[in-house]
Amino acid sequence: MSAGAGAFVSPIAPIPQGNDNATISLAMGIATWLFHISAPFLCFTGCLAPITTVIGVVFGHLGLRDSRGLNGLKRGEAIIGLILNYLSVAAYAILILGGGALIAGIGFGLG
Repeated sequence: MSAGAGAFVSPIAPIPQGNDNATISLAMGIATWLFHISAPFLCFTGCLAPITTVIGVVFGHLGLRDSRGLNGLKRGEAIIGLILNYLSVAAYAILILGGGALIAGIGFGLG
């Protein structure tokens, strides 16, 4: 062996960082609103929208948490996903409260 030869050291390859939770949240937020828009035309999408909303909120919070450890990577996607999904939650709350008020109003009208 020559004096300059040493043990082979493989170069350190950077590991690509990703924030898949933020991307999933954004995708679920977009899917939720597409389901809301297409609900009058395709009945099954109205049943899928609440599921995608819950998944989007959960993954949005996970993506926001992960972005702190990744120097803000895809933080914007997580925030937009959360906004879209929480707007859907607000729409459901308005529908439920409005429906309850309507039913209560009809009940008082009959009495």
